[in-house]
Amino acid sequence: AQAGRDEAGSHITALMLAIEQARFEQDLDLSARLIDVALARLPEIDDPDARRDNSLQLKTYQLTLANAHGDYPKALAIGQALLRERIAAFGETDVRVAVDWYNIGVTLSLLERHVEAGDAAQRTLDILKANPTSPESRQALAQLSLCVAYFGTGSLTAAREAAASSVEIAARTLGVENWVYQVALSCAARAAIHSGDLAAAGAVLDQLPPPDKTADPSTGLQAKMLRAEIAWRQGRYAELEQTMTELRAMTVTQGARTAQVILMRDALE
Repeated sequence: AQAGRDEAGSHITALMLAIEQARFEQDLDLSARLIDVALARLPEIDDPDARRDNSLQLKTYQLTLANAHGDYPKALAIGQALLRERIAAFGETDVRVAVDWYNIGVTLSLLERHVEAGDAAQRTLDILKANPTSPESRQALAQLSLCVAYFGTGSLTAAREAAASSVEIAARTLGVENWVYQVALSCAARAAIHSGDLAAAGAVLDQLPPPDKTADPSTGLQAKMLRAEIAWRQGRYAELEQTMTELRAMTVTQGARTAQVILMRDALE
């Protein structure tokens, strides 16, 4: 019986690694199947703390999976339940609770509930700052979430400040090749464009690597779209046409994951 319990723990550990790989490869169906298998084996683990921690992690995977499928209400419900569970287990100020506030904030932004998203992102940041043992790099992600929320509410100055903080922390703690740094630059550029500061937006985009060298291909596409918007606002239509030609080629080669960018491109055209 003990061997069986030990085997269950090892199996769940292996499943966690497989889930991470499936998530990296964006295989949502495989991720869902692996999560279900792991959840089914949880009762076989004797250690209550290990069983709880594995359960929380698997439910977090379910949340990100729901967001990936566009089922944002489901993701929000999972996030709120996780928050209650983690607070009950560790307390409101424990750094592990910041994970739930961050995920809730992301989901609220996807639901376009930007004021609430900003509150969740601020709670994430407050917890991280109050825990000196937490890696500072996590604050870059929280600041990025704040930028998105502020942009959604039209608070462009605050969005630019949050993006600048995210860029600075990410560059120092993660490096300029990291996706958080690059997405923060895109957020800073978008806020600058909508503030009418096109020169600053262009300067920010100049800090990004070429589209085919970004950490995530969608970041390169977003940067191209932002450059197209700058050209359009400045009346540089020849450059806009060239950028649109490049975007068409990029969206064909990169497939379905660029659907949002395609919609933006079509709207701008």
